[in-house]
Amino acid sequence: MRDRIKHVVVIMLENRGFDSLLGYLYRPGDEPAKHIPELTPGGKKFDGLAFTDTQALTNELRRDGRLWISQAPVPGVRATNSPGTNPHEDYTNVNEQLFGAKANPPKGTEAKMLGFLQNYASHWSHLGENELKTISQVMHAYRSVDAPVLSGLARGYAVSDDWFSSVPTMTNANRAFSLAGTSLGRVDNKPPLADDRYDTDTVWHVLERNGYKDWAVFYHGAFPPFGNKPYTRGIFPRLEQLPNVDTRFLTMDRFYSMAEAGILPGFSYIEPKWGGDLLGIPIRGNDYHPNGDVTDGEALLKQIYLSLSRNKAAWEQTLLVITFDEHGGTYDHVAPPWTARPPWGSGKPSFELQHDFQFDRFGVRIPTVLVSPLIDERTLLRSSTEMPFDHTSVIATLLEWKGIDRSQWGLGERVANAPTFEKVLTRSTPRTDNIFSRPPPAVGTPLEFGAPFCMRHKNGEYITNAYSGKLYYFPRLGQVGRVALDFRLGQGVVQSGAVVQLRTSEVLPDTRLVPNFLGAWSDDHDCYYYCSDDTKDYGQQYWKVTRADGSSGPIRYGDEVYLSSNFEKFLGQRLCKDGQWISTASGASDTWIIEPPPAQSPGQDVVKFEDSIQLRHQTGDYVITAENAKYHWPRLGSTGQVKLQVVGGIGDVTDGSTLQLKSAEEGLGDQNILGAFGDSHDCYYWTRDYDNNKQGWKVTRADGSGDGKIRYGDKVYLTNLSYSGQKLVRDTQYAGFITTAEGQGEYWIIERVPAPPPPDVVRFGDSFYLCSQDGRYVITADRSKYQWPRLGSTGQVKLQLLNGVGELTNGQTVKMKSTEDGLGNQNILGAFGDSHDCYYWDNGYDDNKQGWKVTRVDGGGDGKIRYGDKVYLTNLSYSGQKLVRDTQYAGYLTTQADSTEYWIIMKA
Repeated sequence: MRDRIKHVVVIMLENRGFDSLLGYLYRPGDEPAKHIPELTPGGKKFDGLAFTDTQALTNELRRDGRLWISQAPVPGVRATNSPGTNPHEDYTNVNEQLFGAKANPPKGTEAKMLGFLQNYASHWSHLGENELKTISQVMHAYRSVDAPVLSGLARGYAVSDDWFSSVPTMTNANRAFSLAGTSLGRVDNKPPLADDRYDTDTVWHVLERNGYKDWAVFYHGAFPPFGNKPYTRGIFPRLEQLPNVDTRFLTMDRFYSMAEAGILPGFSYIEPKWGGDLLGIPIRGNDYHPNGDVTDGEALLKQIYLSLSRNKAAWEQTLLVITFDEHGGTYDHVAPPWTARPPWGSGKPSFELQHDFQFDRFGVRIPTVLVSPLIDERTLLRSSTEMPFDHTSVIATLLEWKGIDRSQWGLGERVANAPTFEKVLTRSTPRTDNIFSRPPPAVGTPLEFGAPFCMRHKNGEYITNAYSGKLYYFPRLGQVGRVALDFRLGQGVVQSGAVVQLRTSEVLPDTRLVPNFLGAWSDDHDCYYYCSDDTKDYGQQYWKVTRADGSSGPIRYGDEVYLSSNFEKFLGQRLCKDGQWISTASGASDTWIIEPPPAQSPGQDVVKFEDSIQLRHQTGDYVITAENAKYHWPRLGSTGQVKLQVVGGIGDVTDGSTLQLKSAEEGLGDQNILGAFGDSHDCYYWTRDYDNNKQGWKVTRADGSGDGKIRYGDKVYLTNLSYSGQKLVRDTQYAGFITTAEGQGEYWIIERVPAPPPPDVVRFGDSFYLCSQDGRYVITADRSKYQWPRLGSTGQVKLQLLNGVGELTNGQTVKMKSTEDGLGNQNILGAFGDSHDCYYWDNGYDDNKQGWKVTRVDGGGDGKIRYGDKVYLTNLSYSGQKLVRDTQYAGYLTTQADSTEYWIIMKA
């Protein structure tokens, strides 16, 4: 692992037991292809529910001397927030789930795992029919169709069925073990705000002490009890002792840009967006925490995977670890073993033990998935020792990977004895497949639950991206923004006459809920998307799908079908067209065609929806950073090109496709979709939902040739859908901007966002990009009093290396010249006394203020500076002050003494 992996990424999610999410990942006859270590004779091929007598696992709910219900674990959930009430997760309640009583069990007692139903029911004082149905859902397990991303990664790479949480309790103690190997005797979260603080060293302290400073924590937002701090920084106060700790905590947008550029640090740790509920109010997170919806967590994992795999060179040297902190009261059937080592060893601890828990048994099993192109598909990983995997296995594997002697770890006995998982990397050559890029099924193939499809009305219009109304999201009919849908509420092939839920693949923004299931509702004439909710079990979201010709059997791709409401109030009303919206009506004859989603070619040369591109005009100028005034007007220039994402469809972009262009430029907020509008001569960016025609573009090859697919390097016209025949062109009236005009038009070239080239030696005279350690580039300048370069994730400008000849070596002094248009002679970067921030000025003004000493961060190598190296840039005039990001004026550059902030030289 040490020689083959350069980047380890760890994300810890929240509160799901193994069986709850992955208990039906495999079934007899559909088993793991590889076992590590090899399966012993008679060994269980997968320790999941389909390989177990589930009737022997039946849980009972008894109250007032009466048996109310009994429930064995079963596959399938009725809502993507199941279980719909947050189960108990504190220590004494976990004891009841495992042992049937809240008191500490006698040492060595095997947990029967029969108390989940009884414990979950304590949320309800009244036990009516609906309440009992809802309570029973805690014994329902997600199938692969219910959590396709996590299941897809688990089957596509490796999963462990031998991985336990470190403590049988709540979040904080388990997260403390995952990063420090101890919770200092604490078990439950500190009430009422869970704002525990663990005054102990962490894995990062060990890395720093041993010279490994290449790490970062990526987070979605502050953890409210800690003010403006992220969770991890709040619970470990000793992190403040580490040098330049501010530079180590970065937001998730930085993670995605750094991953795609291949410049992630050696160890990246990801905090999810925290969800769950507060005082009964749901909080929308992406951490899988019940009673939150798993949809956002699924989207997060897919985005992480895709961003990592987009950079081929870096991806081939990356290991992604996906795990959960604890089971959170959700179901698992395997009794946690009593073989856990207390962090203090065999003596007595120096701290009090909450609940008198001796830290000698593990918590409940949790899902852990390992992803790398060096891992074979359908791998099952187990510990090769008597000790199972737990959270401290991540620490142990990281420190082994870095070659740090165990005598230097100092994180306690649990870490020192934890099994490691480097043996999961079994491949000699990296895989090249993307598990989420599969060829679409052929027409006539039976449709399965969870399989994507597009739905076309009989008049030819498709269900497209939803419109955000005042209260709800309404699917639209049209050609722009075709979306993938799938059926839920079943397993296997969808039969004619089946009752289904219809789910959109869109991740629609909402502060509390995930509105992604189509329903027919009393409060609006038109159908709209709303969350599925395990506590409500909305009948409005149940539909019966039948073949239009009346025949029985499986629904197949290409079939014409009716969709009829199965809700009592609208029973039999069919889904129908209502202008650009959809509704239901009795006797409606509207049919819908189930189409395969558009093809997505396996090769990298075909442009695909969701790709990031650069758009170059026929003159050679690119779409660059916007002028931000009344609107955000994109500009044209030779450097500073921005990434544009192709959205509004699925699969390959073909000749004649309609699409939208979404800018990745920072500072645009939601106003990031390019459109042509009547109130401005020039095109500008605006919110996505505003007008699909004004913001829609038909792409056609300029030469009209080819096989119908649009490829990188093709010359294309972009014709606006609202202004008939008007194509995207340079603006000759207002130079440097873009507009639309009728006529033959000017062509554009779709270019791939360039991947970093091999690590060649940097030479004087080279053009390069300068990237900060948080993944932002030096971009186009703010031109007011001076020419202040800015920082951004896209729009990078080419800088030229001056002040020498030949190869750049460690310790040499350089000047950096911007090639940005419009700077004139004021193009040499310097640090000056009349401005807090660095700016460009005339060459020769002051060789010291404009001179920078370049040194490698690691001090190693052969003395040469190569592209991709991490370097310090120290100003020659201001002794010891290095180039850094400005924290006072965000988005600019300044200098600071005693900084360890580094930069990465990227080849242009």
